[in-house]
Amino acid sequence: MPSTIFTEPGNFRDLGGIPVSGGEVRSSRVFRSDDLSTATDEFLDLLLAEHGITDVVDLRGAEEIAKVNLGRLGSRGIDYHNVALGGQVMDGYATPADDDDMAEIYVRLVEQHSRQLVSVLSLIAWSAGGLVFHCAAGKDRTGILAALLLRILGAEDEEIIRDYGVTAGNLRTMVARWLAATPAAPTTGNGVEPGGAADGDSPAGPREFLESLDLDNLPPMLDARPSVLRLALLKLDEKYGDALEPLRAAGLDETLVSRLRGQLVVS
Repeated sequence: MPSTIFTEPGNFRDLGGIPVSGGEVRSSRVFRSDDLSTATDEFLDLLLAEHGITDVVDLRGAEEIAKVNLGRLGSRGIDYHNVALGGQVMDGYATPADDDDMAEIYVRLVEQHSRQLVSVLSLIAWSAGGLVFHCAAGKDRTGILAALLLRILGAEDEEIIRDYGVTAGNLRTMVARWLAATPAAPTTGNGVEPGGAADGDSPAGPREFLESLDLDNLPPMLDARPSVLRLALLKLDEKYGDALEPLRAAGLDETLVSRLRGQLVVS
């Protein structure tokens, strides 16, 4: 088993400053990120000292977490909450062929995990200090949660979509981070991964897959195209009258909305 390589997250950002109804999101209060399990001591120091982080919400499933553990996060005195939005976001779905397929996955994520989403919103509303929520890449589960939170706070859809699109610009950093932490696949004497193809038509393992990516033409399941989130919000609005309706049915009431706005919105 290779030693863990600790690096800074590649898709970490403060939601502070995003315009919402009545003002903007308060800075150093709620953050979104990719996986924090390999974060460096220096980065975790920053979370505590400069941002006052008291809570981390991990949106990944138990199997995902078991593969990486919590790294140095577990010894930092930060309250850790695991509220799984399913397993890996693609579990149970066919590989998306286009933006419409990917948007449908987002719609089903909201429909099937509305109770969990409301649970995370409650953690955000009542956290004592700053809170970070994250999944693996900070793109899909994290992206949907951020979008719905911003909707609740009264952000315009273009602001929500703009925030989602920031992830697309961070993908190169994340791929480099994943490469640093991913060992090459073991090979047999003829250079082929055990059980793998010998013709070179397909990558032999996770590292080879990452190295094969064309970062200017990523498949829908790996990209963060603003058009996907725009379409997902449109589908939810058309189906329910409001993308937030599944959350309201799962417990998002005016008390929670008011608390979120009171905690997160500054004029």
